[in-house]
Amino acid sequence: MTSRTEILAAFFAEHPNRWIDGRTLATVCSSFYGWRSRISDVRRPPYSLHIENRQRRVERDDGEHYIASEYRYVRVQPAATQGHLLDLSL
Repeated sequence: MTSRTEILAAFFAEHPNRWIDGRTLATVCSSFYGWRSRISDVRRPPYSLHIENRQRRVERDDGEHYIASEYRYVRVQPAATQGHLLDLSL
């Protein structure tokens, strides 16, 4: 059985660097209330995904505004491949 967290992790991996509205993520998780918890879960091991969040004001067709909460997965290279090797020589 595949968990909702696994489904969300796979969804983010399929859409790197793309801002995704929280309402879309709620449908991916099949959970209107639990999607934020699932995002928290994919940030921790065993997934350890680097998930960024932004909020922005969006104008609807009727002129009213709402705050969109959006998330994206950004692939991060391990520190060793970024040239940040720890020098343990004394």
